[in-house]
Amino acid sequence: MNTVHSNSLKAIENIMQKVYELLSIRQVDRKLKQFHQLRESQPKEGWIIHIRGALALPTSQLAKLMGIKQPSAQAMEKREQDKTITLETLEKAANAMGCDLVYGFVPKSSLEDFVEQKRNNLVDQIMKKTHLTMSLENQELNQQDLKEQKFLLLEDLKSKSIKYVWRNL
Repeated sequence: MNTVHSNSLKAIENIMQKVYELLSIRQVDRKLKQFHQLRESQPKEGWIIHIRGALALPTSQLAKLMGIKQPSAQAMEKREQDKTITLETLEKAANAMGCDLVYGFVPKSSLEDFVEQKRNNLVDQIMKKTHLTMSLENQELNQQDLKEQKFLLLEDLKSKSIKYVWRNL
């Protein structure tokens, strides 16, 4: 196989990898978008107490439904508030109250924004090192040059796989 053809194939594979990564991130972002409002509706007292209260279900009855003692049910509610409860215990409590436990991650903004923020962090690290070296050599860049350098570095990073960002943070 000739070198030109081989390089063309590698370039196409690189582009396809980037497209796949971006589409994958956007697909997950779309799926998770519906859960953003869950963050605001999370009860401060915890889900067990919240659902138990809505059902007017005494702790003693929840304990009975779960096959545990009342002090254990109270301790379970405390562990949920302290964020030390296990998913297994939460699932048992949910089932006892006719609910399903749904577990997941909800991005703070979007996964795409998160990747962009990490790219920016990497560019800032690179620029900081470069700027220090250049200032030691009395070759500092002006603000416009710094802005242009940052833009070019970001564009270069966007042309690379996201894996490059994770390897270099």
